[in-house]
Amino acid sequence: MYSLFYRPFKVFLCLIVFLNFVCCQNSKNNINTICNKTYCEKGILAGDKKEGIWKRYDNENNLIRIAKYKNDILHGAATSYYKDGQLYSVGNYRKGKFHGNVSVFYENGNLNFSDNYLKGEKDGYSYLFDREGWLKSKWFYIRGHKNGEQYFFNKSGDTIKTEIYKRGKLVDSIIR
Repeated sequence: MYSLFYRPFKVFLCLIVFLNFVCCQNSKNNINTICNKTYCEKGILAGDKKEGIWKRYDNENNLIRIAKYKNDILHGAATSYYKDGQLYSVGNYRKGKFHGNVSVFYENGNLNFSDNYLKGEKDGYSYLFDREGWLKSKWFYIRGHKNGEQYFFNKSGDTIKTEIYKRGKLVDSIIR
């Protein structure tokens, strides 16, 4: 009974190890490095264009960004880091423009702001936070323009100001 399970498992394990070795060997051989005065990037070139996952390192060899490219254009997830490795930002690109949520963090790990994008324009809610973590303001965008009520808060979470926008133009402001 034991050998009936063990043999297929052993074959499967050998196959996984072999495929991992082949994949790693191929990817290591295709890694390119591009450097300038402030950073180096490592990833795969298809012809002369960035393709797939690229990692950016500063001059001290600290990983400062991981981003996905398609045909030399940012396309997909991107994550950036402070020099100490702490998360700086996460976002998504589509054809070189922000698309989806983009969040930036303070060095203490608290969220600084969170914006939503559609094809490179703010679209949906945006939130701005204090370094201590409390919500300072909340805005709503449609195709890159503030629209509707925009709120500003104090540390207690009370609304201290409301601005009303229509297609990007301020039409009213209420201070409380």
